[in-house]
Amino acid sequence: MPADVFVTEKYIYILEQNKFQVVKLLKDGTNPVIAAGVTDQPGSHEDLSRITRAFFIFVDCNENLYVSDTFNNRVIRFSSNSSSGMPGLIIAGNGIYGSDASQLARPYGIFIDEAETLYVVDSFNHRIQRWNKGDSSAVTVAGTGHPSASLSQLNFPRDIMVDSNKYMYIVDHGNRRILRWPPNSEFGECIASCTNNGALGANELTGPTSLAFDKYGSLYISDAKSNRVQNYEILYSSGEL
Repeated sequence: MPADVFVTEKYIYILEQNKFQVVKLLKDGTNPVIAAGVTDQPGSHEDLSRITRAFFIFVDCNENLYVSDTFNNRVIRFSSNSSSGMPGLIIAGNGIYGSDASQLARPYGIFIDEAETLYVVDSFNHRIQRWNKGDSSAVTVAGTGHPSASLSQLNFPRDIMVDSNKYMYIVDHGNRRILRWPPNSEFGECIASCTNNGALGANELTGPTSLAFDKYGSLYISDAKSNRVQNYEILYSSGEL
């Protein structure tokens, strides 16, 4: 079951969740290789060569692959030349479900900027964690760790993107909304589906899980519970995406 896809200038990466692997292939669909994991072999949080129940992936400008290994409560990086069974490197979380600054509780979406700063959707802790390159612990940059519908809190967030001015765009799944969160702020602002009533209207979401922007700044949201993709035209963006 494909859970996520990431496209670079040269490759397509497909996260095959039920096979516990990430497949990399050329954009013309040829030369598929396993870039992370071992086919049909899930691993524990102590195993650096296997993944289990991962939900999101990200690829940086050097073709390093990052896997949000959700049920192992960690984010693991695989080098650009990685293949099946090769070990990765844990760069966020210690594999133990928890809420301190070095731990994660069911991480979902991830984003890496040009400075190799890592943003992690720490879903079951209702927060966004930021790991600066080389750090062993994170800083909370959105949410308080407690679920709520207030603009200072999150409720089982799922995905994130960060623009060039460090504004975060967060899929606040449990509150059925999309937030834009300014840097160094304790509050976000709702930019899509702000009623939280779970209706099927054109301006509402029932179960958002992921988001993406096109080059024109249009926002696309996977509204999984409603079996649809919603498009929102954001009036302005704070920077390049």
